[in-house]
Amino acid sequence: MIQTLLISALIENGQNLRIPNDYTWKFTLECSNCRERSPKPVVFNGIDKDSPGDNDRVSVNFYMTCKGCRRQATIDVLRINITEITGTSPELVPFATFECRNTSLVEFFPSDEFEITSTESDTIFKEVDPSDEWADYDEKGQVSVSIEEFNYKLD
Repeated sequence: MIQTLLISALIENGQNLRIPNDYTWKFTLECSNCRERSPKPVVFNGIDKDSPGDNDRVSVNFYMTCKGCRRQATIDVLRINITEITGTSPELVPFATFECRNTSLVEFFPSDEFEITSTESDTIFKEVDPSDEWADYDEKGQVSVSIEEFNYKLD
């Protein structure tokens, strides 16, 4: 199953809200077979690949065995930063896609690895956590840059 992470945010004086390729993803998962949820969020990144079990022909970003039904579940990050997040539009837009086998993503936990660029200069702010209201000052552009009302949906 392909799942898409859609996000929205109100951004002031900022553009291109994005994450690095090695972003650390954090999700709660649900087994597609027995519906058991992961007791705590799982963590993986979009660069590291590994082969689940004895299958060397397949490499994925994350795999685990469900404690409830013993089925193996895998997740592969297909694309990130699909749509540039800019401005004050509260619309949800596609941000990342994942191929999930025997599992589904049910809850996303953003981290402080987001980046945003000021609209008034080339200043890039790193280590941005959009889950809380975030603001900083762009000295070159002489404006404050902020992110509010960060939302997500998993489709």
